[in-house]
Amino acid sequence: MLGAQKVVLLRLIREEFRLNGINVFIPIYVARSYPTSAPPADEKEQSKKKTVKCLGEAPPRGTKCPKIPELPCPPQEKLKVPPLPSECQSSDTGPVYDKMCQRPYRNPCYEDTQKPCKCDMIPQRCVAPCARKKRSICYGEPECAQESTIDWGLRIRQILLGIGTLIGGLILYRIHGSDSKPMILTMKKDRKFKRPLEVIKIPETSELIPEEIDFLLIGAGTAAYAAQKAIRSSVQDAKILMVSNGPPFIPAMRPPLSTQLWTEPDRDTALDLEFVGSDGKVHSLFFEPSTYYTPVQELDNPKGGVAVAQGWSIVKLDPLKRKATLDDGKEITYGKCLLATGGRPRVLPPFDEADAKVLEKITFYRNTFDFQELEEIIQHENVKCLAVVGGGLLGTEMVAALRERTKNQNIKIVNIVKDHGNMSRLLPTYMSVVVTKILAKRGIHIIRDAQVEDVTREGDLIKLYTNNDKIVTVDHVVVATGIEPNVDLAENSCIEVDPIHGGFAVNSEMMSCTDLYAAGDSASFYDCNLGRRREEHHSFAVATGQVAGDNMTGQSKRLEMQPSFGCWLAPDYVFEGTGKVDTSNPTVAIFPNAGEGSSEWEIEEESKTGNGSNGENQTAASPNGEHKQAAAPQDVSKKTNINHDHVRVESEVAEDEAKLSHANFRKGVIFYLNSNQEIVGILTINLPGKISIGKIIVNSKKKYDDIDELVKLFALHEELEVKKVK
Repeated sequence: MLGAQKVVLLRLIREEFRLNGINVFIPIYVARSYPTSAPPADEKEQSKKKTVKCLGEAPPRGTKCPKIPELPCPPQEKLKVPPLPSECQSSDTGPVYDKMCQRPYRNPCYEDTQKPCKCDMIPQRCVAPCARKKRSICYGEPECAQESTIDWGLRIRQILLGIGTLIGGLILYRIHGSDSKPMILTMKKDRKFKRPLEVIKIPETSELIPEEIDFLLIGAGTAAYAAQKAIRSSVQDAKILMVSNGPPFIPAMRPPLSTQLWTEPDRDTALDLEFVGSDGKVHSLFFEPSTYYTPVQELDNPKGGVAVAQGWSIVKLDPLKRKATLDDGKEITYGKCLLATGGRPRVLPPFDEADAKVLEKITFYRNTFDFQELEEIIQHENVKCLAVVGGGLLGTEMVAALRERTKNQNIKIVNIVKDHGNMSRLLPTYMSVVVTKILAKRGIHIIRDAQVEDVTREGDLIKLYTNNDKIVTVDHVVVATGIEPNVDLAENSCIEVDPIHGGFAVNSEMMSCTDLYAAGDSASFYDCNLGRRREEHHSFAVATGQVAGDNMTGQSKRLEMQPSFGCWLAPDYVFEGTGKVDTSNPTVAIFPNAGEGSSEWEIEEESKTGNGSNGENQTAASPNGEHKQAAAPQDVSKKTNINHDHVRVESEVAEDEAKLSHANFRKGVIFYLNSNQEIVGILTINLPGKISIGKIIVNSKKKYDDIDELVKLFALHEELEVKKVK
């Protein structure tokens, strides 16, 4: 009950605590008292005539503004009431207030309106923007300075009341129970996969490793696995030793690390590196079970076998003497050796100079341990926002997979791309922008034309500062900026390295020098059809490893058929490519018109002039940058000058998007040409099974003039048989 000596202002603050899926509302009553005195009768009458304008909180729609307590003001000729600041005005419902700050308005009871007094110390909301030059993402705007004093006694009572309510809610929850897992207990669960990774050597000592071996494979990835399979098919009693110094230590597939493992519904199954395939069966990430491999100490037997020395490293090779040196100094004599060292994540500035505290919140995504660690971070930590740095093949697949993984959680995904669109190295500029907009429609926040210039850590949050004046504040960062071949052995072993493409330089038979071969991501091989190249795809590792393994057994083989690769953006949007799929080459793209099979994937409105009723209509993008609507496939415009698509200016990019607005980008074929107008690469969009046709075309050295007939082989006008995602 209000006394005569005090005027009590009650403010109801609602604080919401989320406990195990239950919303508990804690009412906290804040009381502020202001000293008053009974004013003289004449002053009281005068104050009634001069009504003070309401400066209280913004009232709800349709209610009257609450009154400020009428208080005596010092005698003055005219009551000075400052106008409501323009930034707090709204034409719809009255004042608009910011949620991030509180401060009192100026006091109208004094001549000096800049000086606040207690009679007007009513907590207010403000929208005055803080002094800043950069925009913050995911965590709202920076906090404004608090101008009101803090009542610590009141704050302590609020905290105690909140703790009491929290404990009471937990007790009630325990009594009544729930089918869902307790969130708080899950959050406190210790993570199993946490850096630093403890590497355990198997066997424990090098004394158990044979001193002589028939086939030494340095690395235990896809290329090494394909090589040992080829060797064993020719020499069944071969003694093969793999030396692996990184997870998962035994041969495993990499593509599911950025696709199937993230979309697996059973997260415990995914943590065990298993997933349910399209055939409905459970598949393991590992090529073979652990029982497939012979213990290293038992390798010296007449039947031979395949053994893996886990946690060990080869630090030096002597190709002339055929000797390899382990990291503890022991030498191994080999008959044939394969360099399948793979690659390591490319660490670019500023991440290469980040301190240990910052690196705790950054994952350079590459192997199984990275997946398991990141999955546990999403499961057991209060993650609200994830940032993926990189817009290439891996980065684009990662943001698409993470979006599928977190679509039922309130987690924001941010993708920082240095180019104008995703996958700009593989796709023409206009198609790169299409992919970016597809990802944006799926709820991914993409920052284009941006590079990270600085990275800092504040508490449990990471702040990324980009070159276009943005601050991205996130809980965790995934760096997927590609890999660099691991060629450290070359420095002390007199092994040739390709200065242009990187990797160990080998011939078309995957041979570096006598009895020394290389395959996989670390091999720069000579392609008889397309010249020297180095690829970082799964199928290339399989193909080059198989060729190297066959030749290590005395055969003489070359890479005859072009391998292919795929990129998964969604269950109903898939790329497949073969050959030299690189936008340093001119491109010709064929798409059906928007009238055929139009879907939610179109990024522009359908053309008002395009005739979608004709099943033969399509859009062709010629290598000179001109995009024309053709009445039939044979009407594709002939080229005049070939320009590289990736060097076109911004205005030309916008023009391309406008000209291709009537194309149906849901399916199509992109041809990549060299300077001789030969087709050196093909990329298909949502044409399952058609990439095998592309392999034949690339090997047969077809030219630009043949595209009219070649495009008919891809059956662009057939109905798509893909899974629809809502």
